[in-house]
Amino acid sequence: AYRLRPSEKNCVAQASGYMQFNETEQAVDLLKECAGKYEKPTLSLFALADVLITEKRYSQAAEYLQQLIRLNPSHVIALNNLAWLKRDDDITEALKYAARAYRLAPESAEIADTYADLLVRSGERSKAMIIWGKFESSTENPEILFHYATALVGEGKKERAGTILKRLQELSPNYAERSEVRALINEGRRS
Repeated sequence: AYRLRPSEKNCVAQASGYMQFNETEQAVDLLKECAGKYEKPTLSLFALADVLITEKRYSQAAEYLQQLIRLNPSHVIALNNLAWLKRDDDITEALKYAARAYRLAPESAEIADTYADLLVRSGERSKAMIIWGKFESSTENPEILFHYATALVGEGKKERAGTILKRLQELSPNYAERSEVRALINEGRRS
């Protein structure tokens, strides 16, 4: 489709087709071509970073996310994803990107979760707890609930963590069966 009607949108659609058939390198090559061809290739860069994240090629994904952010400094998902990718290598830089994303989308539980998780990693636990607390009753995302419950256990608030874990179990029984969730549930039961 892209070769017949070249456009950035068709490029991303063609790359998506490649991914459906596990033709990752063709998708990567096409998206790189498109990223170099268009003046503001935000769609191509985002899709390319997404493919690279899926393939666990994190440093390459980070490079393309940085290019995307230079073109669109308010791209919330790119900021959030880059923060997540940088969390182990440069917590200060990761926090900078996460804070920007959170300022732009404070009502997004997923954006808030990344920011709160990075705050905990950097020692700013109380600020993280406030952010997670805003979404405690509204989110149905089991991963966010798990992160919050983990932080609560770390704060010694096992009863509150237990309440959140119970909700997690009700919302997503399969997620609740993961070994790290089971371990946290067991730790929460120990007083």
